[in-house]
Amino acid sequence: MEVRAKFSKKRNRWVVDTRPEGVKKADRLKGEQRFFESKEEANDNAALVNAQQAKGGVIPQSLAKTVAGAIAIYTARLEERVKEGFIVPKHNTNCTKNANDWLDLDCGGVKFGSLRCIDVTADQIISLMSKLTVKTYKKGKLVSTRPMASKTKKEKLRALKCAFDTATNKKWCYENPARAIRLEGVKYKGEVAAEKASGLEKISAEDISQIIDTGFDLSTKVGNIVWCEGLTVSFAIHTGLRFGEQAALRWRHLDLDSRRVVVQVAQRDGGGGTIVVDIPKTTSKGALNKRRRSVPLTRGLVGLLQEWRLRSPLAGDDDLVFPTISQGRHKDSSTLRNFLHNVLDKVRRAHFRWHDLRHLYASMQIDLKGGDWELLADRLGHQATKTTRDHYVHWIEDQERDDADAEAQEQYLEAARQRRLARAA
Repeated sequence: MEVRAKFSKKRNRWVVDTRPEGVKKADRLKGEQRFFESKEEANDNAALVNAQQAKGGVIPQSLAKTVAGAIAIYTARLEERVKEGFIVPKHNTNCTKNANDWLDLDCGGVKFGSLRCIDVTADQIISLMSKLTVKTYKKGKLVSTRPMASKTKKEKLRALKCAFDTATNKKWCYENPARAIRLEGVKYKGEVAAEKASGLEKISAEDISQIIDTGFDLSTKVGNIVWCEGLTVSFAIHTGLRFGEQAALRWRHLDLDSRRVVVQVAQRDGGGGTIVVDIPKTTSKGALNKRRRSVPLTRGLVGLLQEWRLRSPLAGDDDLVFPTISQGRHKDSSTLRNFLHNVLDKVRRAHFRWHDLRHLYASMQIDLKGGDWELLADRLGHQATKTTRDHYVHWIEDQERDDADAEAQEQYLEAARQRRLARAA
């Protein structure tokens, strides 16, 4: 039973009651009422009590001022942020797991979670980083353990920093020891890794058209209906929509008369098997990436969409444009990615991600518009043109311009050489 803070009109204070039978007690102890001046203090104590229940039952000696207590309050506040709409459930799930993974790590013979926050040092946290490993289980048995990737360690450390921020705010410690730690990722990984890191190579228009045609050829036939997998690939290439934006697309979002798609919602994983449909992507600082944008559609694509709507079993304004074969929602890109990989196998190209279809759209726009970064950023839904340039500037090719630049450089150096020789004579 989860304990919640309640306001007592009789006492004019907030109360956390651990007396009900549904509240788990440790060692057959009795529950009690704990009173607080503020709702925040009461909620924090309720979080500690609930953490105690998870560890075996409410006990007299509070988790207050310990690492476990700080993590319990931090994760409880995450739950509140989900309810208030500040974060999605998946983010809460990830942050909670990252924080809780520290609790049972061995720190000098005791569990890290049992240490008082004021006693924890940065050196202790650094020594525990090596104990953060990835464990693989089969049939409940541990079969392998491997080091954790630096990116994952950073996420674990970030959660611990947030938990210790809670502790410092409550004066459980004077400074945040986790904030003193800076993890560096490996920058130089060798020649092969460097070539892979350069991103998807620019694909020619001929190859793009072959991918589109093959997608239509391989589309599944459901009864007497040719399904929309090929159209889904073609639409992604023609519009540059992100997977979540395309998966959330309903027929009312398409204006086939004026040949436009209006992008104003996107779906994302909400955690626990749930799907959240809300505003499109935000930046890391919370700014909206073009909350609403309009992308033009070609006449040919409009014709294909009209044909699909006529034969689709889901053709109402509120129906999804690109449902699964079972007429449901794509929860992630895995099914479409597998279809795309079949297409790429057929055309004998290396596999790439579904998201990379967005890059094919960008490559076509660059061929057509050159370096019009502001327009491309608007079409892709980027908050800043710098993001677009960073992704695609290496795709700009102008052989005539490059040859002229090289010729001018050679003439410049040759003129300097002649001046030098003339002075020497």
